[in-house]
Amino acid sequence: MAVYLSLPILDEAVRLVEADSTNESSVNAMANGIFDYYFSAVNNYMVAPKKDLQNGHADFVILHIKPVFPGCRGVHEHTIAKAKGSMESLKSILDQLENALEHANTPFQTSWAIVIHGALFNFYEYHRGMPEQERLLPFEPPAGSQHESRDSFHARNDSVEIDWMLRHMAQNDPSLTR
Repeated sequence: MAVYLSLPILDEAVRLVEADSTNESSVNAMANGIFDYYFSAVNNYMVAPKKDLQNGHADFVILHIKPVFPGCRGVHEHTIAKAKGSMESLKSILDQLENALEHANTPFQTSWAIVIHGALFNFYEYHRGMPEQERLLPFEPPAGSQHESRDSFHARNDSVEIDWMLRHMAQNDPSLTR
């Protein structure tokens, strides 16, 4: 069991989504709670809602402040996320996510990206410099994991893998070598 499930409020948020994965308010509450846990202000992160003016859908933008050069800090959009109920198609959500990523303030044109689709988490690296249909690359647990080469991870059943990936994202910028 991942640490986030040991917190009663997050365990309850996951339970509510498991009970009704179509309830977008529950999905957003779960996402916000889990993101706040892994991307904390203590570590120079801020989870902020961002309204997409074109389609009215809310995004989560995880901002990170870090030194740009001695004596100067900069804020960039470290992770862009979408949290939607399970009734919306994954393709539609990914299209919305790519649109949000195209306009993100990211260093080196890379960013982490997360889709929460009901109780399922999907993780990606985004590379703006890649060809259009190859910019959103699946991000997976390390080689040797029993869950490598999977696209989605259940908030409760795969909590250990989600914990690893969110910790990795919080501690690292996306790869520049892809």
